[in-house]
Amino acid sequence: MNADLKKEYIGFFGHPPRDIIDFCVGKYKRDLIDLDIDFGFPETKTVPDAYCQIITNIINNSLALKRNLKVIIASVGEEKCDQGRFAARILKDMGFNVIETRNEVYSDDEEQIKISTSLLPLQEKIDKIMKTVYRDDTE
Repeated sequence: MNADLKKEYIGFFGHPPRDIIDFCVGKYKRDLIDLDIDFGFPETKTVPDAYCQIITNIINNSLALKRNLKVIIASVGEEKCDQGRFAARILKDMGFNVIETRNEVYSDDEEQIKISTSLLPLQEKIDKIMKTVYRDDTE
């Protein structure tokens, strides 16, 4: 997926609870965009070079898409690293509309994610993982 700079999005990172995603999709009527992914936007140097690439992606993507993001759903519970919580705070301080979520209790019906270590092609892995985060019930 490439980010379309002509569209507005609901940004997210981590694994936010499905009910929060569904609420935001219903409220804002926008497509989701995973801010963890490297879309190739310019490096902003907002976080130190020692930060992990995923956190750097979140910040770089958010800044590049600032006019396009209606809201960011930030997973900041135990399922995300400390730097993810710091990224949410940085984005709030920069004026983004950030909803912090915690997905600390996983239900029995959540799909087990063992896809990341499989031998599937990368795009297929991403597609399968994304389907565990958001499911379009209209399909």
